Amino acid sequence: KSIKPLNTTQHKKIKELDKNKLLELTGIELHLGKMAWNGDTGQDYDKNIAQERFYTILEEVVEQQQIEQCDTCLLCIGNDFFNSDTVNATTTKGTPQTNDLRWKKMFNLGLEMYVKAIETLKPLFNHIEIRLQSGNHDTMSSFYLYIALSCYYKNDSKIHFVENYKNVQCFEWGKCAIFFSHGDAN
Repeated sequence: KSIKPLNTTQHKKIKELDKNKLLELTGIELHLGKMAWNGDTGQDYDKNIAQERFYTILEEVVEQQQIEQCDTCLLCIGNDFFNSDTVNATTTKGTPQTNDLRWKKMFNLGLEMYVKAIETLKPLFNHIEIRLQSGNHDTMSSFYLYIALSCYYKNDSKIHFVENYKNVQCFEWGKCAIFFSHGDAN
């Protein structure tokens, strides 16, 4: 009940964009929620570092789009975006993880981050195609994120989700087929 679709207006086409160009943004293997200390792993990592990296990637995409002027963006959700998948902070198959966030907070933060990303990308493209790219750490969490976002953007004519939840995805672009997968199960 708390996820309400956006009330959106019709989007005007951006005429300057090249209909023959696609910008592909594959699933970011962010491991949101992971906690690591330099002394144990060689590198510090936590939710703040994860957010900084996510938004840096988003800034780079925006800069690239200003140069390329692509009509369509292919955005993949998942690919170990979350570090764990269960209430007990394990991966989908049960491997224990060290997290700096509780599972509910981790999911809400991830949802907030992707809404901000989509809202940033919307004014830059005529079409945004969003696909699920399941990972081995977060099979369920990424699926739930994908469904929550599809509900949130249900009434937005610029954004398109598909009901294809297979481990290997295919996106048709002109005469090309772009396949993507996390790779752990294939």
